This record gives sequence, structure tokens and C-alpha cells, in this order.
Amino acid sequence: MSSTPLRVDCFSVFAAAEPSALPRVLDVFTLFGVVPQRCHVCRLESDQDQLVIDVQAADLPVGRAEQIARRLDRVVAVTQVLHSERVHAGTARDAMPPGEHRLSVAA
Repeated sequence: MSSTPLRVDCFSVFAAAEPSALPRVLDVFTLFGVVPQRCHVCRLESDQDQLVIDVQAADLPVGRAEQIARRLDRVVAVTQVLHSERVHAGTARDAMPPGEHRLSVAA
């Protein structure tokens, strides 16, 4: 049996490049009991005062990704939150086609 998750939620969080930004963002996942599959952080090339924190979480319960995105948007130093969903083959019939992505912006 493959260990590939059926759905991966991807969060791109833009935040001020402050020492507390990364732990505050990751703390949101802790509050929801989620251990991210991947996390990558870098400064924007065009604006060294901004971080991009990319976090991936697999197979979240329905609605949880939207809750996380809304909570991330309230974190101090966060300026924007983007959320997309990647679906792999073998998912339910009503899911997106394999490899297709959905993108939403936290309001």
C-alpha cells in the first residue's frame, strides 16, 4: 500500500521577517493538533523584510484547512495567507481530478 496521502493542503504564509513570525505560524498547526508534512521558509527576493512560509499538511479533516487558514490570517506579523489543495489519484468521485489544485485566499 502506498504512503502517498490522498489530499495535501498547502499554505503559503507571507509575514514580516521577524524572529517570532515562524514559531507563531507553526503554533497555529499545533493548536489544531496537526504535524505538517513539510515546511519551508525563505525571505522574498524582492523584499528582504518579508518571509514566505510554505507548510504542507496531509489528509486534514473536512473544513480544517479553512479553519487553519483563517487562524493564520490573524497571527501577528502575517500579511497574507494563500491556501491550495492538491488531490492525488484514488480519491472520492466528487473530489477534484488528480493533480488539480484549488486556491483560496484567507479573508
